[in-house]
Amino acid sequence: MAKPNNPTLADVLQTTPMNVERKTLEGVAFEAPLLEKLPAKIIPGINYIQKVRTSVPLFGPVPYNTGTVPSKASYETRGGQCFHYSGRFLIDQALTLADPENAAAYMADEMIAGTRGLLISLEMSAIYGKAYHKQGAFGLVDTIGDYMTISATGDNSERQYGGASVWAICGNVDMLHTVWGTSKVVSFGEQRKETVSRPTSDGQQGDMDAITRSFHCHFGFAQLDEFATARIVNESDKAKLTDKLLAQLVNNFPAGHTPTMLVMSRATRARLQQSRAESFVYPKNSAGKTPYAELPTEFEGIPIVVTDALLADETQENIAALANMSSITAIKNTSNLKR
Repeated sequence: MAKPNNPTLADVLQTTPMNVERKTLEGVAFEAPLLEKLPAKIIPGINYIQKVRTSVPLFGPVPYNTGTVPSKASYETRGGQCFHYSGRFLIDQALTLADPENAAAYMADEMIAGTRGLLISLEMSAIYGKAYHKQGAFGLVDTIGDYMTISATGDNSERQYGGASVWAICGNVDMLHTVWGTSKVVSFGEQRKETVSRPTSDGQQGDMDAITRSFHCHFGFAQLDEFATARIVNESDKAKLTDKLLAQLVNNFPAGHTPTMLVMSRATRARLQQSRAESFVYPKNSAGKTPYAELPTEFEGIPIVVTDALLADETQENIAALANMSSITAIKNTSNLKR
């Protein structure tokens, strides 16, 4: 359970009146596991000012009958911004006329699918930030501190692009958090009838009478502590994730900064499981010759969060291509047998 001063998206939704917004969002929050677990903050507008502590004073012994020198922590004031994300759901009006009993269900299905896509987009924004979309929110890759990145290949002399990432995150609201503007998580507009441009069955340009409903949200990401995140890059079949690498990642944090989650893709988790299995040592003449490790769920008590928002191969071209995606489908493992 989240700490009272460390609200997550799920905690924020608990304070939202029981309406279509809360029910729809709660129904699809699992599609964005990182977004659901990051600390969340709601602000009344879309711009905010945040105070970031840059140093703390040190104190020494003071002899009796002598004065003390005043001291205070150093701070920087930084401006932040939420960015506008919006879209529309629509269904063919003719469909609602033909089947009026299920008209509400058709719109509800579209809202669930659209909200799922929105949260996945925001999860990608929270990770890839401006590299994902220049007009969107900042993300982890924009705000990570200097020298908090290591390569799975062992070569830290120069940043090489490619392979997968593993993130270690201190999920404390004082260190980093998502920001939701206009005092709302997502706002759904009123349902209305309108004519929209749609291709005809033979590919021509046509119009369609539709029932539509818009949605809006203002989303931002803030990292207040440069030591709140660390990252492994270039993880792949040739440079698999290991517990040794995870220990190196966690040891990048200064004392007092303990990661609350490790974030990786399914493929990376599978390679971690494989590397753990390969490290097993079996007694001589023991039964079984196939090492097997349980599905990794944690490292040294730090839970593992798996998200499909992380790319399998983070080349600059693949990251740039994210901005051109208009829909998302589940990735199939083409190394398996086809039916």
